Amino acid sequence: MKTWVKVALGHGLFPVPAMALAMSVKTDNQVKLSDGHSVGYAEYGDPMGKPVLHFHGFPSSRFEGHRPTMDEIATRLHARVIVVERPGIGLSDYKPYTIASWPDIVMEFADALRLDRFAVMGVSSGGKYVAACASKIPQRIRACADRLATFHTCRFSERLSGLFITH
Repeated sequence: MKTWVKVALGHGLFPVPAMALAMSVKTDNQVKLSDGHSVGYAEYGDPMGKPVLHFHGFPSSRFEGHRPTMDEIATRLHARVIVVERPGIGLSDYKPYTIASWPDIVMEFADALRLDRFAVMGVSSGGKYVAACASKIPQRIRACADRLATFHTCRFSERLSGLFITH
């Protein structure tokens, strides 16, 4: 039988499996880019799983993945969900950027983590960053998804447990 605890997230208390609190959630990570700027990120799920770069909505941060069951679902799907903060948010240093230049940051970030190919997903305003990556670096993208995005980003054919969609 699972033991559940209540955790304060956002505007309420949510039941979370006690085991999930003991998993390897890493929320205070940074990568230094070649221009000297840092990019903050958090990791959820299976550290050896298939990488999924998650682009948070606005306003939000790397803690967007810190929700009840996110780590549990990602672990069950053997996914390594990496929530990447955009410049000027959370642990990421501010630097001017555009939606069109975001894929350049993502490629350097992925290279620093030694990720050759990866999935991308976005929530709300994160969807436009998914579209930019799908358009500019399709050779690096295994799959893409948007959840509640401000516009449609990719062609989808298969839904996996509501977490991400592959093409």
